[in-house]
Amino acid sequence: MKNKILLTSVITVVVCLSLIVGSTLALFTSDSTVNIGVGAGQVKIEAKIPSNTLTTSSMGYLNTPAGVFANTGTAKLTDGNKTLEIERMTPGDVVNFGIQVENKSNVAIKYRVVAEAVAGGGNTPDLTEVLTVTAIVNGQNYTLNKNGKTFTSNYIFIGTTNGNGNAITNIDVTVSFPDGGHPNGNDLGDNAYQNGTAKLTFKVEAVQGNGV
Repeated sequence: MKNKILLTSVITVVVCLSLIVGSTLALFTSDSTVNIGVGAGQVKIEAKIPSNTLTTSSMGYLNTPAGVFANTGTAKLTDGNKTLEIERMTPGDVVNFGIQVENKSNVAIKYRVVAEAVAGGGNTPDLTEVLTVTAIVNGQNYTLNKNGKTFTSNYIFIGTTNGNGNAITNIDVTVSFPDGGHPNGNDLGDNAYQNGTAKLTFKVEAVQGNGV
């Protein structure tokens, strides 16, 4: 009996609510909606060293195959052609390579190149004191300053943007170990750099075309 009474009470409440809703007055209304979709642009570049741009020479003679020095040293690409490892370089050896920059942005951009040379670390001689590093960026020559050991190129504006990864530039780089390059200016001084090490980085930075 108690259950029946409770059920009746619930039904009564529901019916009352329905009556309240049903008694609401109707009003004239109208609405119109405008949908706005917003998508952000993308600034994206990728840099790598194409294998066909790598050459090596020793004492002025071009080496065949590329990537091998006359004294059996090597220059080889790793890490998806993003890293160049130069090993057992000797005075008179030269490495040439290109850095290809692809534009995958879908907005106007501008880019620049920041290069830096630092010692390899540990107790090894610092090869940055003797290496000559030059680069051609957008037709302009840059040389790593042996004091600051860095350079920053001017910004280059790229107005054509399709996001398809088109190559926008090739940066030509030369790394040479001069014969007799010791600061004392004599060939015997080169011995001071045996087993020396150095690390070179070329960073390509991009910002939106109207960025500061």
